[in-house]
Amino acid sequence: MKRYHKSVIILTILIAVFTFIQDGFSQGNIYKEEVVYVNDSLTTQNTLFAKANEWFAVKFNSANDVIQMIDKEAGKIVGKGYMTVPLRAYGVISFTFIFECKDGRYKYSISDVVHRYTDTQKVWGGDILLDNSPAIPLLLFKSQWKKAQIGSESAINALIKSLKDYMEKANENEKW
Repeated sequence: MKRYHKSVIILTILIAVFTFIQDGFSQGNIYKEEVVYVNDSLTTQNTLFAKANEWFAVKFNSANDVIQMIDKEAGKIVGKGYMTVPLRAYGVISFTFIFECKDGRYKYSISDVVHRYTDTQKVWGGDILLDNSPAIPLLLFKSQWKKAQIGSESAINALIKSLKDYMEKANENEKW
């Protein structure tokens, strides 16, 4: 009978640990979002959509692998990508990038930003919005998690700057 109780206790602890880890990888958390009004208010939805589609192709090695959904009529592109995290924070981040446009403006949303370590091919890290990594606490100290968050923010900011610069530059190139 004691053996049965130990098994139940161990099973309960394992379920609790895995539930905690899964919660750390929750989906749908918006990391950054912004509506950008273009300088030329006459820029149409079709033009902005074409420029964004071109940006995906230029920015990512394989836009076909990144883009998950494309709806020209709605002016919407949904992509899932990953980038290396700078600043010695080890690993990569995966994310969802949503681009939407209407005449004279576009909106981007970046969500589901998850940090992963690559040196062991295990999923250590987690949702970058969490205060503490959902990974096994001894494997990822709080200071390392902070470095991963700072590196992830830097990578996301560079991605956003790239989009804005490309959309602005593309606007200027229209007049050739």
